[in-house]
Amino acid sequence: MQIGVHNPRLASQFYEEFPVWVYHGVKGTPRRAPREEELDESDHGPKFANPWLREVAVLSWRTVLNVVRTPELFLSREIVLAVMALILSSLFKNLGHPSFQDINRLLNFYIFAVCLVFFSSNDAVPTFIQERFIFIRETAHNSYRASSYVISSLIEYLPFFAVQGLTFAAITRFLLHLKSNLFNFWLILYASLITTNAYVMLVSALVPSYITG
Repeated sequence: MQIGVHNPRLASQFYEEFPVWVYHGVKGTPRRAPREEELDESDHGPKFANPWLREVAVLSWRTVLNVVRTPELFLSREIVLAVMALILSSLFKNLGHPSFQDINRLLNFYIFAVCLVFFSSNDAVPTFIQERFIFIRETAHNSYRASSYVISSLIEYLPFFAVQGLTFAAITRFLLHLKSNLFNFWLILYASLITTNAYVMLVSALVPSYITG
């Protein structure tokens, strides 16, 4: 045998010695008998550190901080609704006459108004997509329940939806001389904004990216 020459081990030798190495390694490892509590732990389901109401309160406060730190999301939607209210008012003009033509134009205006409110909420899709990864990571560690996240988000966005709906309803009713009640018109827009927000959250949970959504 020459000095300095390395003889590599054959694969057959490795496979022959591997079971022996595993046996000696496992034989020297102490084992602990499982307790009954550990065996029955999976039957209790996931456990959460805080009660449901506390989770809603903490998540609501975190949502408030996010809205305060990023006011451009609320302001951009508010500006869009105000500008589109002015544009629709200039297109349809006076709708206060009880004629058949004005009734037809009034129905068209309501359709445009609801569609505008619906599509104006699509700018929130990127925000929900970014929050989705945080939601998946935190719920995977049982930090909070999914219902707590949904309820807290809805509670915090309700005042903003009320302001946005009131802005659009007040501008259009004043400029178009609508005979309908302002509260009823605002309530329809308010419900449309809430429904749109739920739809945006659903789309954000299903699509992989903003472009797809």
